[in-house]
Amino acid sequence: MNPDRELYDRLIKRIPPEDMFYEGDDLGIEYKKKFTRFRVWSPAAQGIELLIFENEFSTEPVLRKEFAKSIQGTWFVEVEGDLAGKYFLYKVNIEGKIKDVVDPYTRGLSANSRLGLIVDLKATDPENWDNDKGVVLKNPQDAVIYEVHVKDFSSSPFS
Repeated sequence: MNPDRELYDRLIKRIPPEDMFYEGDDLGIEYKKKFTRFRVWSPAAQGIELLIFENEFSTEPVLRKEFAKSIQGTWFVEVEGDLAGKYFLYKVNIEGKIKDVVDPYTRGLSANSRLGLIVDLKATDPENWDNDKGVVLKNPQDAVIYEVHVKDFSSSPFS
């Protein structure tokens, strides 16, 4: 039998039905200056550890913290302090196999997507961003929409 299928069959039998779906809208990180919350949906995991790194070149974490099993197959941890600009990674344990995982909901990444970046998105807003208003069209047919591949759009004999 296929080993992946065997693993799937084992996991499906031990995961409670209520953990198979998560209906919340808070997966990933919630950054605040006083704390950062991390929530991951991984009903198959037996444990998840959060690793915080000082910068993208760090090889040793400055903080390690265990997630707690939460609702509907999710895991949760909160870290106090301002973590903006720090990088993070999850160590996920599934059936004794530990894997390094980047949060699929992260808003920023290090080079080569090795680590997630904790971003203060408010700090990235340009001046007067909160006052910006979208264009209101009389008719949706008046919209001009372009679909362009980055390479085609930026291609130049000088680049």
